[in-house]
Amino acid sequence: SKQLAVEEAAMKDIESKINQTSEHWEARIHNTKEEIQRTRDLQSELTSQLAMLVKKSELVAQRDGTMSAFMMEKMTFDHENEVYENLVTEKSSAIDLLERLEVQKEEEERRRCLLSDVAERCGQRGVQAFVLQNVVHTLQQVAQVYLDELSDGGQILELFLESGEKIIRNAFVRGPDGEFKQRPLSTLSGGQWRRCSIALSFAFSELLAKRGRLRSSLLVLDEPLTHLDRSGRGKFGEVVKKMVHPPLQSEYAFHGLRVSTVVLILQDLAAEELEEAFDRMDTVVREDGGSYVKLDGAKQL
Repeated sequence: SKQLAVEEAAMKDIESKINQTSEHWEARIHNTKEEIQRTRDLQSELTSQLAMLVKKSELVAQRDGTMSAFMMEKMTFDHENEVYENLVTEKSSAIDLLERLEVQKEEEERRRCLLSDVAERCGQRGVQAFVLQNVVHTLQQVAQVYLDELSDGGQILELFLESGEKIIRNAFVRGPDGEFKQRPLSTLSGGQWRRCSIALSFAFSELLAKRGRLRSSLLVLDEPLTHLDRSGRGKFGEVVKKMVHPPLQSEYAFHGLRVSTVVLILQDLAAEELEEAFDRMDTVVREDGGSYVKLDGAKQL
């Protein structure tokens, strides 16, 4: 029993040591676990910080790349802006040069036209054109006097000299409203055209008489009343009568065309209408294969 007591005591001592050792190792294991957990937490925190550092490093690298790209774009923009400003300056200079060239061109064109005009006017053809222009102007003025008489102021004939010594003719006819309107010569009626033709013929004869200092006593007209109505024929008779017997006071004086005898070749109807315009009219009559002259209505063989 004594041996058993010793063994029990030994067993208790062993159990006590085992319990102490177990508690010790459990404490150490617990501490080790806590240390491992703290190490894990620290590792996790360090990993998180490392990830943040990596992300920050990526952001910094991205920022640096963006900044570098921005600087490159800025340099490109500055270069292109400088090129643009140079082009604007060159454009402005080119516009100024073009304007100066246009002014010089206009000045040269004006000088060329002036020299050409001087050469044309001072040359042989220029002098001829100048003389012809004055003649045409005078012809228009004189013809208008006759045309006013023939048309009772209802027509205007305009003549002017174009380059190349071409005479341009424009006709104006008074409308129902009293205003003159330009009409192409081809659209004039037969009577209007005949009035212009007679006026020009009389004006040309008067101009020759004035400038050539000619005096003609005879005026011969062959069928001048074609296309004229009764009023037109009456006006024509009044004009011819003024040539033979110019009135003492008249608004229209035909100084360059005065005759003592007018020979008209007319049809019977036109001749009868003209009798009112003259104090006397001698008529040549063809009858039965012969001819005779009526003087103041008397039959003469």
